[in-house]
Amino acid sequence: MKVRYAVAYARVSDPRQADKGVSIPAQFGAMRKWAADNNVLIVVEAADEGKSAYREDVKRVKFDFLIDYAKRDPKVSLFLIHDGSRFCRIKRKANLLKSELEEHGVYVIPTSSPYDATTIQGKWMESIDETRSETESMATSLHVLEKMKGHIAIRDSETGWCYKNGGRAPAGYRNIRVQRGIDHRGFPILKQLWEPDPEWAPVLREIVVECKIKKRMSHKAIVEHLNSPEKGIKSPEGRPICVSFINEMFREDRLLQAAGFAFWNREDRRAKGRRFKDKEEWVRVENAHPAIITEDEARLAREICGQKQRSKVPPRLDDSPWLFTGKNHDGEDFFICLACKGRMASFVQGGRHHDKYRCGTLTYQGRGSCHDVRIEKKWLESEVIKLIKLRFSDEEIEGLVNKVAAAVDAESAEYRQAVKRIDKAIKDSKTEIDNLVRAVATGKNVDLFNEAINKRREEIAELEKQKEKLALSKPTIEKIDIVRLKEYINSLDKVLLHGSNRERREFIRTFIRRMELDPLANRITIYWYADPVQTQITGISIERDVRFLTGVGGGT
Repeated sequence: MKVRYAVAYARVSDPRQADKGVSIPAQFGAMRKWAADNNVLIVVEAADEGKSAYREDVKRVKFDFLIDYAKRDPKVSLFLIHDGSRFCRIKRKANLLKSELEEHGVYVIPTSSPYDATTIQGKWMESIDETRSETESMATSLHVLEKMKGHIAIRDSETGWCYKNGGRAPAGYRNIRVQRGIDHRGFPILKQLWEPDPEWAPVLREIVVECKIKKRMSHKAIVEHLNSPEKGIKSPEGRPICVSFINEMFREDRLLQAAGFAFWNREDRRAKGRRFKDKEEWVRVENAHPAIITEDEARLAREICGQKQRSKVPPRLDDSPWLFTGKNHDGEDFFICLACKGRMASFVQGGRHHDKYRCGTLTYQGRGSCHDVRIEKKWLESEVIKLIKLRFSDEEIEGLVNKVAAAVDAESAEYRQAVKRIDKAIKDSKTEIDNLVRAVATGKNVDLFNEAINKRREEIAELEKQKEKLALSKPTIEKIDIVRLKEYINSLDKVLLHGSNRERREFIRTFIRRMELDPLANRITIYWYADPVQTQITGISIERDVRFLTGVGGGT
């Protein structure tokens, strides 16, 4: 039997699943056994712990990595999971992901109940498995939500405060667990309450009452005040205070939480581009926990902040006119500061000042959090375009084209040989059918020969399916036009001048993998995608008076 190659994925949404026999080691053990019994070689294994497959807002990093790996590696033809619910619990999303994999010749196999998705029976089993996974999660979700809705209004018999539904307490509070009896199994019944955090409750009151209401400080001024050497206050997670943290604190519902209100059913985890549900759907309970500020102070602070309305769908970073912000094609930060490892961000000043790039840590955590080195946006972007054009000389382009052409020729030759083998097998089967038909015409055993003819026809049908599937992997590039490629490189500055923001950012990321700013040396290092063998580096000096380009350096 021919060896097949596979990737294997395991997942648990709760560590307690280990007690039910579906721990990650147990899942991998079952998949390895199935692979050994079926002559399958697992090339990569990956697992996500504590990740739900029912919530679309949960990012499964290892799952996404395996999906991408399976599509890129031509050897891989199987995506192994322990059971259907490990892959995805949303039928619509599961269908899309499986379709993408099948376009690359990869099929999902649940090893606990394997089926062949290329057959009619297998498709039925797959559909039933997907429906079962989604409906089970839906039923569990509805049951839990109904319990949580009532739970938030139940008051503790000793303290008088309302119970919480788990999760992290907001800034100013901390979770405490209290025992309230014993259940029928003899285990203690634990309930969660909020109490003011001794360290952060006074800070929260100072931010709202002293800084915002009395001094009318801006959010940025509050950040710099809290991060100043005299204060040196860290967030409850131990990180420096940033503007987004203060923005979140001055949301209306957050302020009312600090005034003793409890909220539930606020966030919309199903609809994309929409964070919160309509306020009419929220469940609100007054005097649910100790108040740090009064309700009047909460409403006054919100009024001072203003009622600026944000778009329900924020502008996508992909359309940003700042070419070097955001991620690269590998999902990594594209332009970073080496001093603090933060992302470089846009910095806009009013009047006659030019737009600049500056470390985003300064933007969100205030002065003193990093080196305040500013790089003129227009100058940097034009210099990087020059480097791209210099890097791709006519000789470099011809060498690159020759490499790609050789790879395309090899791939095309392999494809043509595979098609030729299938065509020959079809031709041989048809010849054999003709011979059998002539034998039947002579009056020999008709039933015996009809059975053989039908079998050959089934073989031909299967070969035709293989040929159709092979056509999906046919090389899409057959010839490279070197003249057009040179024109493309030489016209980059025009494309970047007249193209959309999305196109301009895409062009940059086609050539460059990452950029790093060293604020102490006033230098930017560029890491290129161009050479598939080794990563090349180019440096740009950003001295205020001396701006020159270095040559292409050695590999890393």
